[in-house]
Amino acid sequence: MIAALLLAAAIGTHAPGSITIAAARGEREIALRINVAGAPLVPSAPLRRARAGSVRISGSWAEVTVGRKPFRFPLGAPFYVYNDRPQAMASSATLLRYTLYLPLQFVAEVLPRSFGDRYRYDAAAARLVEAGAPD
Repeated sequence: MIAALLLAAAIGTHAPGSITIAAARGEREIALRINVAGAPLVPSAPLRRARAGSVRISGSWAEVTVGRKPFRFPLGAPFYVYNDRPQAMASSATLLRYTLYLPLQFVAEVLPRSFGDRYRYDAAAARLVEAGAPD
């Protein structure tokens, strides 16, 4: 929990305006949104398309599937559920006008940790790199 708060403080202080996702299929730049608490959020639609995943909203929960692994986010609460285990986040997933926004922490920390052989995040360049993509 402390590590998540420190990451949020570091990202929040120097939040990029956008991130780049680099994959073997090419690169895509995604503009970020800042929530009322000052935390950077990533729209899930371009992230989903770039990662060939899926998003499903059901009631107050959102499920984001990446590489056939589901991550469940309660809307408005700062945690997610992965492998039936809740994990703290520095900010929460938010649904605004039919668009699901995920905390930047999901891209910068959770994806590389969950798929270490597939993704790495370069904070200085605000860039998520998929294995096999040009650096």
